[in-house]
Amino acid sequence: MDAYLGVDWGTHSSKWCYQDSTGKVIVGEIWDSQVWRINDSLAMFPLSRRYSGDNGVAALKRKLIRDPGQAFWNGERSDINATLGEAVVFSLVTLLLDAVTRLRLVGIELGKAENLKVRFSHPNWITPEAVAALQCYRDAAVIALSAPKSGLLGAVLENGGFYAPLSTLKSLIDQRRPNAVKLEKFPHEYEYKAYRKCSTGVDDGVGWEFVFESAAAGFPFIAEMEPDLFAGDTSSTDAKFRKLLVIDIGAGSTDAGYMLRTIRLDPHTHKPTEPILIWLPAAAALDMAGTWLTDQIHADWHQQGRKGTRTEAEDYKTSGVTDWYSKPYVTKWCSDIASHVGHYMSEVHDTTRLPHKPFLELVVTGGSSAVTPVKTYLLDAVKDALVRRGIGAGVVDETNVIQPYLAAFAQGGYSDTQMAQLAVSLGASHPRMVDLTHYDSL
Repeated sequence: MDAYLGVDWGTHSSKWCYQDSTGKVIVGEIWDSQVWRINDSLAMFPLSRRYSGDNGVAALKRKLIRDPGQAFWNGERSDINATLGEAVVFSLVTLLLDAVTRLRLVGIELGKAENLKVRFSHPNWITPEAVAALQCYRDAAVIALSAPKSGLLGAVLENGGFYAPLSTLKSLIDQRRPNAVKLEKFPHEYEYKAYRKCSTGVDDGVGWEFVFESAAAGFPFIAEMEPDLFAGDTSSTDAKFRKLLVIDIGAGSTDAGYMLRTIRLDPHTHKPTEPILIWLPAAAALDMAGTWLTDQIHADWHQQGRKGTRTEAEDYKTSGVTDWYSKPYVTKWCSDIASHVGHYMSEVHDTTRLPHKPFLELVVTGGSSAVTPVKTYLLDAVKDALVRRGIGAGVVDETNVIQPYLAAFAQGGYSDTQMAQLAVSLGASHPRMVDLTHYDSL
């Protein structure tokens, strides 16, 4: 049996999902990404726990995004008396050990899987200045991978949270970091083949892989939203193709990428045999994302004299309330994201299929996709980009935003917003992710 664990380490919240070749899907609890210092231990709590303390550090991922060249393994932070690297390793260990514990409760032993691969998603870190962040994250994740097998002395899941003595965590890092630093370094200038050499490996029998957040977020929809994949007319070229632009608006970054699906036909019978899944070079991660909008809401409340915590502002943002959508900062947020995505689509390297039918579909994922005006801005920007490329009205006019719907999860009681939040972990754990092929251009 092949088993896959997808880890979506986020700025605001973190998730994991398990899938295997038998079709089993287990979605883990959503964790608050904030790391706390409690006595001699570091601690994390599920998002539903709403823990609040005196000494903690929030938005670790955003700190990497905003300042990728900062000290990672050296220099203790005053808020938790631990380094940024130690906090990142701890947060990833929390997700991995939570997965091991919860899967065991339903009779799944990760260690007994014939082939286990853990996929970690990351923002579209492809600019030279972002490589340092990707390098730090890769090394921290590989170190954390050893915890499920070796254990973490003194670590406990109790009172709704996960605690680990900092001394034990430091020992784990000291033991495992020499192996991590021997791994091949990511190239300063992004190039896909070189990136792949640095983003996959095996450690103590467990495979690991790093995947772009835009590719992971879009994969469930391009792979699964095909109830009639082999039905109807597959003789025409148009019927074989599906084109998807995914925009994942997370808390710390907005990540966009372009994907396609076609069908391989039997050369003798011309009947469809299997889908071919393709992704092209993605857009670089954009710093404008959900956290910026939450900060604006909170500041707006403060200016109005309205009491409210930043956590309450985050909840308000995704609640479906619309009375704040006319605020200037909402317009700026939507415009900046749409401009970034429009520019990407004006330059995406597909001159073979993009200009032709079928039309392009947009899927918007991530928690902040609940802010509905952004979808209108995105659609307008993408259509403008297609027109500037000289693409005809037959494709442009039909291009639209689709709902992030997955039947299996809708039946499980997940709302559209929750499916959008879970899209990255669902894609990262998908067994067919191995079939996704990268093309530099079409």
